Amino acid sequence: YIRFTMPSSNVTVKVTFESKQSTYEPEVLVSPSGLSDSSKVEVSSYKDESKNETTYTVRAGFGKEITDTDGNHYAFSHWELDKNNQDLNSAGVYSDGEVKKVHNSTEVEESFVMPSQALTITAVYNRAYKITSENVGLGEEEDFELSDVDPDSWIAKDSQIELTYRDRQVPEGYVVKDIQAVTEDGKTVEITRDKEGKVNYIRFTMPSSNVTVKVTFE
Repeated sequence: YIRFTMPSSNVTVKVTFESKQSTYEPEVLVSPSGLSDSSKVEVSSYKDESKNETTYTVRAGFGKEITDTDGNHYAFSHWELDKNNQDLNSAGVYSDGEVKKVHNSTEVEESFVMPSQALTITAVYNRAYKITSENVGLGEEEDFELSDVDPDSWIAKDSQIELTYRDRQVPEGYVVKDIQAVTEDGKTVEITRDKEGKVNYIRFTMPSSNVTVKVTFE
């Protein structure tokens, strides 16, 4: 109802409208196209009625055999957002309390609040290779293993690799003399070695090749 007292004049009743806010859903893509079904992104959502906002969670294919039509293996690398949404913050809660961006995130699972505009998110997969380890100079009965080396896992090219071992893992009577990462064709991969307390770190960027990490003892 609209009520008023008629004045001594003609009256125009003006009704002003604004467009109703559209509801958007993310467009989810995989790059490159043509990968096996195991690369498919899982999508779930939760709507907070009190805030009138929807949080989406996307999870890339991980720990699965992902191949192209030629049988080459791939693994998840990172997320990419369209150019209009690259400043979108992640809704994920991180232990360091830092607010991170969804764009270029390497987290297999990401969450974000859907903005009031169209959004395209792409799960980017890269060619993948394997890491194995080799011990040189140990006796047959001695055992030593680097952490996070799983010969059955496929790791995306350009991934940042971090392997560790603790001082107590080194067999009694031996010391680690040298550590090298070597590709299938014998090229040496640049590594960095650090130590924090009694934990030793080996870091390198995954090349376009399977890698063997050789630990030499004396």
